[in-house]
Order: sequence, then C-alpha cells, then structure tokens
Amino acid sequence: MTTNKKVGVIISVYNGENYLAAAIESVLNQTYQSHNLIIINDGSNDKSFEVLKKYEKYILLIEQNNSGQAVSFNKGLKLDSSEYVSFLDADDIWPSYKLQKEVEFLNSNKQIEIITGLTANFKGLELKQQIFHPIKGFMLSASLIRKKVFQKIGGFTEETGTNHILDFYSRCQLNNIKTCYYNEIALFRRVHTANMTLIRKDEIYKGYINALQRHIAKLKK
Repeated sequence: MTTNKKVGVIISVYNGENYLAAAIESVLNQTYQSHNLIIINDGSNDKSFEVLKKYEKYILLIEQNNSGQAVSFNKGLKLDSSEYVSFLDADDIWPSYKLQKEVEFLNSNKQIEIITGLTANFKGLELKQQIFHPIKGFMLSASLIRKKVFQKIGGFTEETGTNHILDFYSRCQLNNIKTCYYNEIALFRRVHTANMTLIRKDEIYKGYINALQRHIAKLKK
C-alpha cells in the first residue's frame, strides 16, 4: 500500500469477524480510488485477524492490545499523511460513490472543513434485507474531514470512553469548524445485537450527559 494518497480511511476493529469483510470491500469498491486504508486490530480475540490477512496487500494493518476506538483512531491519524480523512466502523458499509462525492465537494469548497451525508440504518447480512429511512445528522462514518481540523482542535479524547465522537463534534462546534450536509446516503449503518449502542447503552447515555456538560461549561467561559 502506498502512502501518497488524497484520502486516508481508518477502520478500528474489535471482534468484527462477521461483518469486517463487507466493510473493507465497500472501501475497496469506491469509485474514488486515491485512498489509503489503515486498519487497527484493537485486540480482537475472534477471527478478525484471519479476515484482515486476506486483504494484506490492500491495507496497512496495525495490531494493538485492546485500547478502544479513540486510541485506534488517533494512531491511524498519526500514521496517515493524506489531505482528507474518513472513518468507518467495522460493521458498516459505504455506498460506492461516498468518497467521490465528498472529495469533489471539499475540492470545490475550500471554506468547508467537514462534509457529511445521510445515514441509513439496515438489518441483516445484506443491504437489501431491510433499509430504514435515511436520517440527517452528524455521523463520523458518513463524513469526510480535512486533516487540518485535527491540527486545529486535536485528536479524539481518549478519556471519554465510548463518547469520543460526540466529544469531537462538540469541539468542532466550539471551534467554529465549518460543516456542510448533503442529501444523499453516505453510510449504511448496520443494526445488530452486538452494536455498542445496545450493549453499553447505559454507559453511552451517561457519556452523552458528561459530554454535554463539558460543552456547556466551555460555552460559559
């Protein structure tokens, strides 16, 4: 895998053997091909490593002890030197046009720092099984971000547990990071029984409250 690409794509996987290949294939099948794919295996103890080995020539594979998604994403950011960066959960899927549309938009709109599309939840192994109505709102995996955003506000906060993405978005708002939305699906988000939002929902809800409290405290300064 070469490193002089326009876009860096970062995936963190922990025990994602069932859906990981589909996520990787959705990146490799992008119509926009000038991208690096960095995958951090976050201490998986299932067969994720075996799945990753099949794609060895297409990816930069990093192994680490289980440290959490925020640590993985920050490691990927340090390894990547691309102008734009995008993240994908190991159980989700991108439509083939996702990077193409977002790269073209950021290339043409220099003042915009983050572009994000719609998210459509779906159930099952195949997209065609059940797709729900697309929703609008910030979703990290539906976005393309200028790398300079992380130079401005820092990487993902590793002390926030599972709420590093909400914390990141909060800091974007506080620092007036210019974000634009477009009305096409940029992410198919898989709903299944092992979703972190279901398994650790109490922890996540508490984290939401803590992140909002930090946001409010910063606004008062």
